[in-house]
Amino acid sequence: MRINKGKIRARQILTNMRSSSHASGEDFFVLPTGELHPMADAVPINRLKFLGFAGILLLGILVIRGTYLQASQSIFRKQVQDNWLRLRVEYAPRGVIFDHNNQQLVQNVASTDLVIYPVQLPKDIESEINILREIFVNVPAQAFQEIMSGVDRTSTLPVPLLSNISHEQMVAVLARENDLPGLSVENLPTREYKDGNIFAHIIGYMGRINETEHKKNPDYLLTESLGKSGVESAYESVLRGEHGARREEVDSGGRIINDLGTVLAKPGLNLKLNIDADLQKRLYQDLEITLKNAGVTKATAVALDPRTGGVLAMVSIPSFDNTKLTQGISGKDATDLFSNKDTPMLNRAIQGEYPPGSTFKLAVAVAGLEEKIITPGTTVNSTGGIHVGSWFFPDWKPGGHGITNLNKAIAESVNTFFYTVGGGLDDTKGLGIEKLEKWAREMGFGGKTGIDIPGENDGFLPTADWKLEAKKEPWYIGDTYHASIGQGDILVTPLQIAQITAVIANGGTFYEPRLVNSLVNNNGDVIEEIKPVKRPANSIDASIANIMRQAMRETVLTGSGRALSDLSIAVAGKTGTAQSASGLENTHAWFTSFAPYDNPQIALTILLEKAGGGDKFAVPIAKDVYGWYFGDRKSENTLIKPLPTVAPKIR
Repeated sequence: MRINKGKIRARQILTNMRSSSHASGEDFFVLPTGELHPMADAVPINRLKFLGFAGILLLGILVIRGTYLQASQSIFRKQVQDNWLRLRVEYAPRGVIFDHNNQQLVQNVASTDLVIYPVQLPKDIESEINILREIFVNVPAQAFQEIMSGVDRTSTLPVPLLSNISHEQMVAVLARENDLPGLSVENLPTREYKDGNIFAHIIGYMGRINETEHKKNPDYLLTESLGKSGVESAYESVLRGEHGARREEVDSGGRIINDLGTVLAKPGLNLKLNIDADLQKRLYQDLEITLKNAGVTKATAVALDPRTGGVLAMVSIPSFDNTKLTQGISGKDATDLFSNKDTPMLNRAIQGEYPPGSTFKLAVAVAGLEEKIITPGTTVNSTGGIHVGSWFFPDWKPGGHGITNLNKAIAESVNTFFYTVGGGLDDTKGLGIEKLEKWAREMGFGGKTGIDIPGENDGFLPTADWKLEAKKEPWYIGDTYHASIGQGDILVTPLQIAQITAVIANGGTFYEPRLVNSLVNNNGDVIEEIKPVKRPANSIDASIANIMRQAMRETVLTGSGRALSDLSIAVAGKTGTAQSASGLENTHAWFTSFAPYDNPQIALTILLEKAGGGDKFAVPIAKDVYGWYFGDRKSENTLIKPLPTVAPKIR
């Protein structure tokens, strides 16, 4: 009998492994595949049954779990569709604005607006548009269509649809609110200005944020308004405050289901201005009356405190209703306002650029003294004008003024004296255009004063290089003579003239003009004082400032400002009559001055466009203002009266 040694070997291995398996308590064994074939009969039947039952049980659990998750997802989706988280903004109360004597010039009021919550809008908005057309009959359906279809449907933040709707329209919307998901009537803050026209160019106005502004201010909501001009714009970040929010859970119809908490808003700071509201009103009143007397429509006036640079008043006529502009005007009214040929939106005090006429002689005199071209004792013989080759440059007074020193030159505005200082004559070497331009720039011309509202213009100082490039002509001596009396291509702003007047008044120190005096909280506490800003590089020597003060005082004692000589306080000033672009028949009337002479508290510059002589139209306004300001401030009656013709006319 032959024995199969391989089978014997296999049985021995199997026996050993079974013994090992039972000893270790293991329920499995491993066969060495290199030596044995699979042995199905070695797996117990009860183990196979157990594995089959476990597999069926696991499959059942997976099926049940999948069904549960699918049902839960469906329920959750239904909840998301029916309920939304809405962030309702709690707008911060905007800071209010007061004058220097704590007169409130602006107040916050509510505007009833219709806004969109995009995430709640239905897919089909046609039915809502039809309802809106029934309520707002004057608004074209296309306007609703463009706005509502253009919003980001995933956004929970409000988007403006209509502002300042009427009470009747609000009631109509609320009556149909169940049919208008995604739309809400809300009270948004807006402004109401006291005596809007009088203060419009100072305070400015507000308007809804536009796309360009939103890109620069992404933290603003599209429903917000912001300052567009004046201190409303310049101090926007201070006035705005910090908005709060109320988180609400609402259903698909916009009804509140659950209030999820509120973050309180933080009010903006209030502004206290340097403006004297009563002085502002007085100047506005006097300018209006005088414009009517002169038969013209445009004027401006600026009053500064020479001690600090504080702006006491700043009037520009014609003006505009900033409340109406803020709360919303029709497209036609807006077009009429912004296209008006009299440019009521223009702040003439800081944006108007005019030939200064004889008021510029103040700068020429200072430059001549600084460069030692003249002294207070220098004299020039005025015989009616000067001849240069075939050209004649006249005095305003036929026959001339005779022997003239600096005081007389300022008081009577003697052209020949300033021709000599600026361009030279006979043995006197004048400044020349380079030095004249340099000193004029040192005195603040040809650049911004630094006032704390936007939009200020620079004015213009011509140079030889500019003329060659712009006009393709060389600079002639006649150009220097014209510049020396404030004519030719020189342009200034009324604020620049007021600033140089204040500098002379205070003894030579330049201050940047400031409208805002301090930032104040709702308890009346001063959070920040806006301190005067000096410009030391522009200082005028104190001795020269004193010489100029005396010369300006002579204007009132013996010269073109004699009408002010009978006031109870001493005034110093300088008149000017500047040829406008329209020619000699349409001259601008200037008068710049300060008072009291020994202790200046106010520097006042007045300009009436194309009104005529400064002595005839601007001086009487100054007389009324000074008489009122340093006298009975409770007087409501104007001192301005129809004026007799002044002869001869002093420029």
